[in-house]
Amino acid sequence: MAESATPNTPNKSKLATSVVHQADTDKLSTKTIWCDLCSSPTELRASVTLTTGQSFNWREVTVASPPSPSKVTTTTAWGSLTAMMWLGTISSRVVLVRETPATTFVRLLNPSPDYNQIEFVSFMRAYFQLEIPLEPLYTKWTADAPTLFNDEILRRLPGVRVLAQDPWETLLCFITSSNNNIPRIHLLMETLRAKHGELLLTIPTKNESEESTEVKIYSYPTLEALAQVTEGEFRGERATMS
Repeated sequence: MAESATPNTPNKSKLATSVVHQADTDKLSTKTIWCDLCSSPTELRASVTLTTGQSFNWREVTVASPPSPSKVTTTTAWGSLTAMMWLGTISSRVVLVRETPATTFVRLLNPSPDYNQIEFVSFMRAYFQLEIPLEPLYTKWTADAPTLFNDEILRRLPGVRVLAQDPWETLLCFITSSNNNIPRIHLLMETLRAKHGELLLTIPTKNESEESTEVKIYSYPTLEALAQVTEGEFRGERATMS
């Protein structure tokens, strides 16, 4: 995902300050609705799964109502653990994920003409690997390694999961991660997608100064697309993010 003045010229400052509001996403595709993944908080919490540096495809969405005061305010290098909604890409899909006290909802923002809601829910459940129940694993890990996996960890990280990510996207992130921190990797991935990926969706929104702008969301580039880029071009793109 990235915002840019032109498709091939990402603006570093705008990447860092652009804001997507829930009201902006509500105006998009009327063909799709929020779908319940039917997963309890102990089995899936997006707030600790999408914010810990596994994936660099997700950004927080500003929601109309703030998080519950009872929720512990915690931040990571990736973002706030009190966020309730995230916008991200999975292959060519632009997806919203919304966490509630009882479950997790998902919504596709760029459906194809043959969009099938049941298939989309199945795809998202596979992405979060919900076919694997966490509670039996937590019980086993606590018994096998109590000093590494204890009640304090269970309390702070309920429902944290390993994502079933695309191997090619994972490889790109891994190569970029060398000697980098999470925010910088995120910025590098946004720039790579904006310059060499496919434009998937444009979201009219406002920046932090409440000025009208757009957020352009791109896919990861294909291997074939990157094969056309020279080493010098790659080095130049990396240098602009320093």
